[in-house]
Amino acid sequence: MNWLTRLIPSIGEKEPSASKSKVPDGLWNNCPACESILYQPELEKSLFVCPKCGHHLRIGARKRISIFLDQDSFNEISSDEETNNVLNFKDTKSYDPTDMFFYKWGRAHARVNGLSYANG
Repeated sequence: MNWLTRLIPSIGEKEPSASKSKVPDGLWNNCPACESILYQPELEKSLFVCPKCGHHLRIGARKRISIFLDQDSFNEISSDEETNNVLNFKDTKSYDPTDMFFYKWGRAHARVNGLSYANG
């Protein structure tokens, strides 16, 4: 508590939820290049390319697969295969990169392998 809120207690009171926005999360997105505000459904129609500056926004592998390949034709293979350190990479601190990746993304590795059709 600072001196101003001790002097005038009403300053420290938080307003009720009237200041909260009723816009749902994920409805708007920002372009990292031109910093324009983009409407998410319009961004999906433009395949995640900013209509103002042409910057390609970052999307995940599964979203990219669903955009570019025929619908329901992708069959993932070797999804539960373990990865190992073929190059014997060493860092200043010890860690297991597969554990870190799984914690962040819920997957054991970054790659997605599969068979599919494009315009088939």
